[in-house]
Amino acid sequence: MYLGNIMEIGPTEELFTDPANPYTHALLSAIPKPDPTASRDRITLHGTPPNPRYPPTGCPFSTRCPARIRPDEHENLDDEVWDGINGLREIIRERMRADRSIRERVRERFGLETRFATIDETYDELFGDLSVPARVERVLAEVTDAAGDHEEREALDRLNAEFGSACDGVDPDGGDDPVEPAYYEVSDSGRLSYCHRHADEHRETAAVIDDRS
Repeated sequence: MYLGNIMEIGPTEELFTDPANPYTHALLSAIPKPDPTASRDRITLHGTPPNPRYPPTGCPFSTRCPARIRPDEHENLDDEVWDGINGLREIIRERMRADRSIRERVRERFGLETRFATIDETYDELFGDLSVPARVERVLAEVTDAAGDHEEREALDRLNAEFGSACDGVDPDGGDDPVEPAYYEVSDSGRLSYCHRHADEHRETAAVIDDRS
């Protein structure tokens, strides 16, 4: 389970020998092995779990998923840059939910520093040491400009327009209806996995995780 959602359910042996959901892959990779000489591929989940009171749209695991679906034009974008984009999205969401106090509004009016005026510092922390492609950098500049003006909804819309996918609840074809994940049957035993990647048009989870790791 993740954020109160069952991500994969089925016979125990199958779950351990042939995991289907990215979250299951991540959990199993963390199991210690008694042989210290045995090689292992640990899946490191970046970022922190979202606030359960305000789960992300789309798949609940989308903000940390190692097999997250990406737009075709950004499929080969560096993983660290992707992690930064996901981190920026979550920070902007938190800013949307936070109320500015009267003191902060007064300080802002007189050009003084507030806890809401650090979006440029946040950008530097997330991307300062990374090689960000020019196109991506232009979009992120638009996003941070909007967030810096307290237009968080506009900033999120711009992020989703460029980097969003079904995983975020964004229709890749541009429709307005939110895209929710579904349970897919992934074995003859009826095992179910809650993940957009099981749709026919997407590559298998294990192959994507192997490539990205």
